[in-house]
Amino acid sequence: MDIALGKSGDMFALEVHLNGQKKFTAGFTGPGTVTALLHCVVHAKQGAGHSAQWADVSVAGHDVKVQEYVDWLRRQALNPGDEVTFRVVDTTSPDPPPPGAHRITDDERQKEYVLELAKKFGWKITFNPQ
Repeated sequence: MDIALGKSGDMFALEVHLNGQKKFTAGFTGPGTVTALLHCVVHAKQGAGHSAQWADVSVAGHDVKVQEYVDWLRRQALNPGDEVTFRVVDTTSPDPPPPGAHRITDDERQKEYVLELAKKFGWKITFNPQ
């Protein structure tokens, strides 16, 4: 969901409820993006240390002003019967990410991604600072 000005001048944000309880309203007071992911996964085979099926929810965003990605909720496990509700709201005061939330700058995230790909493909990365 791209954050944009609402009719009242408020900002769009994402209100998140879990099992009927409001958890937070994710959004920024300036330009940014909030993303909510709900996973329900069933694997063909159960491996060592991995469940054959699982479900979780994540809510994260990108704050354009500070060029930073941040999580409000990171891979919260879900069980059968759990109810997750996302509601788009207009607000002037979204909830900040919780203390200790995972944060990463654009540059750090890009470096992580390149290193992850290098590992996946067996590439050797040589750093050449200038």
